[in-house]
This record gives sequence, C-alpha cells and structure tokens, in this order.
Amino acid sequence: MATPLTDYLKKMANDPKEQDAFQKDPDAHMQSAGLSPAHQSAIKSKDPKQIAAAVIGETNAKGTTAQPFFTWYIYIVIKF
Repeated sequence: MATPLTDYLKKMANDPKEQDAFQKDPDAHMQSAGLSPAHQSAIKSKDPKQIAAAVIGETNAKGTTAQPFFTWYIYIVIKF
C-alpha cells in the first residue's frame, strides 16, 4: 500500500523533472505534493535516519510495512 511520503520519494528518485522542480522551490514542491510539515522537515534535513523514521512511521500508521528495499530510495533522494 502506497503512502504520500513513499509516493513522493519514489517520484523524486525516478523523475528528473520532479527533481528540478524541487531544486527550484523545495517548500512549494513538497506542499503541492501534500506532505505534512513533519515529512517536509525530515526531507529538508537530508538525514537518512530521519527520513527512514518518517517512512516507517507513516507506513505503520497506515497498517502497512515499509518495503525493505525502500532505504535505497532514501539514499537516492538525499542526493538532491
């Protein structure tokens, strides 16, 4: 089951246009994606542990589990 944060991170990892839009205005980009302030803060930190905790927290709240390979996406996203 997808969640807003995991969807956002996957899109950012795979779509150069989304990456460019983020680079131009990170706050507006994350707000337009509907990310919560806590998720925006985690992404802005560029700290893999904070982002992973946000992903795990979001997926646990939805009654799903974070995909084990998802940590790979987190490291890809950190590059921006």
